[in-house]
Amino acid sequence: MSDYLRLAEENGVLLVTLDDPSGRANRTTAQFKDAFGALLDRIGATHAMPRGLILLSAKASFGTGGDIAEMMGEAGRGGDDSFADSQRLKALFRRVEKLGCPVVALIEGTAAGGGWELALACHARFSLPGDAIRLGLPEVALGLVPGGGGLQRLPHWLGARAAGRLIAQGLLQTPSAAMAEGLIDGLAPDRAALVERAMAFIAANPAPVAPWDRPGHRPPDCERHDGPIADTQAARLALDAIGAIASAVFDDGAAIESELFARCATSPAARALIGLRFVDRNTLRRRPADPAWSAAFTERLRETGPSPEAQARAALGQLRASAVLSAAAANVASVEAGFPAEQGGVLRFIATGGLGPLAAEDERRLAAVEAADRDILEQAAAG
Repeated sequence: MSDYLRLAEENGVLLVTLDDPSGRANRTTAQFKDAFGALLDRIGATHAMPRGLILLSAKASFGTGGDIAEMMGEAGRGGDDSFADSQRLKALFRRVEKLGCPVVALIEGTAAGGGWELALACHARFSLPGDAIRLGLPEVALGLVPGGGGLQRLPHWLGARAAGRLIAQGLLQTPSAAMAEGLIDGLAPDRAALVERAMAFIAANPAPVAPWDRPGHRPPDCERHDGPIADTQAARLALDAIGAIASAVFDDGAAIESELFARCATSPAARALIGLRFVDRNTLRRRPADPAWSAAFTERLRETGPSPEAQARAALGQLRASAVLSAAAANVASVEAGFPAEQGGVLRFIATGGLGPLAAEDERRLAAVEAADRDILEQAAAG
């Protein structure tokens, strides 16, 4: 049907294989939204509704979330674009939930972010076992919140307290842990056994209804999670929103989630954290830093104490004395030394005016940081 989706039919059940052509993982890109929306349109227009849908993946993972470049491109155009995109993705997943036939996700690898939100919108989820598989919503680590319905569904499913624990910590669980929460319906040892479990579910549940669409639905609780959370503004905002969503009629929570997603996506903290935890860490995977250099840099910053300004001055001193400038390594090492992650690392803090005007030589040394940030926008424009 599309480059993203491959369809097959077995005993009246439609098997939908996700296979993102743009990379090694399935992402909720604009191409995914177009392809999945077209599939739902086709099913809705036909006179012969399938007995059910089974979602599988051709990749090692089930799905890893949104496309960072696309999200940053939308955020660069303003909050309205980010809000609209979040609403569009949620509307697709809501259509899955109300399709009129059972939809089952078969998880053979990690399902995170938008990939996990798609699975949560299905009527059942069966997974391979194993600690290598991770399931959850890690968005707060990037200064974001879930935007595809995770912030909306989990409070109604688990209650505000348990949802807050998972979302505000950005926890990724094993399949067995997720099954203990009631988020996975069963484990099976291989694909054939997973398909068998899915077929049995479809046969036994020809017209499933989500818990929040049943008369008299109430979330288990509306109490705030009071344990540890990620040290980001997004995590704190997510906790506030979870209480409001749990107290609202289910569909009213969609706009609450989308508004918060747009607010976070357009924030300086999200841009800084994405620069640090996506751009810089991916750069270091391709070109690892000298461990001795990174250790010495981290130790020097620790010696200055907790002040970001003092650490920034120490960083400049280290970089002036160093023959090798590694912007990504310096940013990551500075956070290990205690520099605030939401500033994007020490060099990003300096480059965005944290220490005021700089000498020309220091400006030259920081050009690598500015180039790394530009890469995000260039990828967004190209995508």
